[in-house]
Amino acid sequence: MAVRRLRRFRLAGRSASRERSAEHDSDRRVRGEVRVTAAPLSLPLALRDGGAFFQSVAATPFHTTFRNDSLSCLSWLACAGVSVPILLRLVGITFLASFSTVAISLVRFRRTPAAFVAASMATYLLLFAFN
Repeated sequence: MAVRRLRRFRLAGRSASRERSAEHDSDRRVRGEVRVTAAPLSLPLALRDGGAFFQSVAATPFHTTFRNDSLSCLSWLACAGVSVPILLRLVGITFLASFSTVAISLVRFRRTPAAFVAASMATYLLLFAFN
């Protein structure tokens, strides 16, 4: 009786490892497709002027000015009397929280369309609500 259970457990483990292997191959294929798509779009711009490319893609969100008329929770806090330097620190925390949300979703979520939508929703919610 115990031998049968052990065999079933081993067979179940083999099929699970095959599924994980197929999922890993699928992830590798998708990553390759993303690289093939992203490289022709961004590489010419980055090669033309790398400093300007970095400025427009990565540095601009950190240098934008705070606006009281924006539709975010930070503008509500500013109207309530919270000082602007504290709000700018909250913006930095927002970016860290968004990046950690992406990292957690890459590690913990399954590779399904529903998980992609959930991860995108959580990331955009953090960015748009607190930026």
